[in-house]
Amino acid sequence: MKEINKLRMKVAILFVLTVFTFSSFAQEAVKTKNYQGIVEFGGSTFFQSGTPFVCSADFINGFKFTPTFFMGLGVGIRFAPDELGNGDSQVIPLYGCVRINLLNEQRNKVYPYIQSGLGVMFVTRGGGRGAFFHQSFGIGFKNSPVSIGLCGELISIDYSSVMMIGLNLGFSF
Repeated sequence: MKEINKLRMKVAILFVLTVFTFSSFAQEAVKTKNYQGIVEFGGSTFFQSGTPFVCSADFINGFKFTPTFFMGLGVGIRFAPDELGNGDSQVIPLYGCVRINLLNEQRNKVYPYIQSGLGVMFVTRGGGRGAFFHQSFGIGFKNSPVSIGLCGELISIDYSSVMMIGLNLGFSF
């Protein structure tokens, strides 16, 4: 019961941050080139029944080369259950990120995108480390910093691998 309350509190905090972030970027126009930052909040679960929910937050900074191509570096945090480390630990991925809009965001009201991230990750408790792969497919909206996506992650820590699937909500600035 105590673990469920901790999880609910983490989800509530991520929800409040999402609402405040959405309202603070509401008047900003979409960038077509130069620096771009992306903040993503998400949640995922494992590919097994009865497995816990993992909350996540990612901060990606990079360069938008064209209206359809972005490259950057990301750092994130995953509030991990017992299956990913020793007890109540966090997983911190550091990764390179590529995002491609499949349609031009200046001409279409809704445009699909593909985003991939590949890097290393560290477990805060127990000192584990390993590989991290993140893949998302989603949609963005014209003249809005908001994007919504379906994501999958493969985390490999100390000779064990975990595959998760979930949703994410992103904000560009």
